[in-house]
Amino acid sequence: MSSDESRDDGPLPLPVSRNVQIVLVVAFAVVLPGIVDGYLSQAGFEVLGAAVWVVSYIGGALVVWYYVLRPMELVGESDHSPPPEK
Repeated sequence: MSSDESRDDGPLPLPVSRNVQIVLVVAFAVVLPGIVDGYLSQAGFEVLGAAVWVVSYIGGALVVWYYVLRPMELVGESDHSPPPEK
């Protein structure tokens, strides 16, 4: 069995497992921008730090929407006939 057959494909087009993809999204969308925000705030650039965090957080939300939520089929039943009369 090759490594490609045992791998659980995740939502992102990356050659890593789904769990690694989730960790990468969280790291690049929340953790790293939070650290950068902290360093910029300590250096006196509070507004820039907050802007970096907000833009990165929104970017992460867009990545999750584009690769995870957008492909989902979020519709109900397609049968729109009226209920049977009694």
